[in-house]
Amino acid sequence: MNHLKTIISELVQEYNNITDDDLKKELKKIKININDQELNNVLFHLEIQGLISVTKIGKNKRRIEIGTRTAKQPQTIW
Repeated sequence: MNHLKTIISELVQEYNNITDDDLKKELKKIKININDQELNNVLFHLEIQGLISVTKIGKNKRRIEIGTRTAKQPQTIW
């Protein structure tokens, strides 16, 4: 999952913000198939770490943005 976290974090940083549907399309372009449950799990972990922010923008869409921390900053896990 760490590899997937890194890829998703880098994609969000590249686009500054992206919808969950567009994120899945970008992942498919690089041959990564991910189901909704796996994506939710990864997004949840990245949001807890402060690397991304996820906002609901409609009934079934989410906007994913760069969080308050960047992936390059050190992380301390308690």
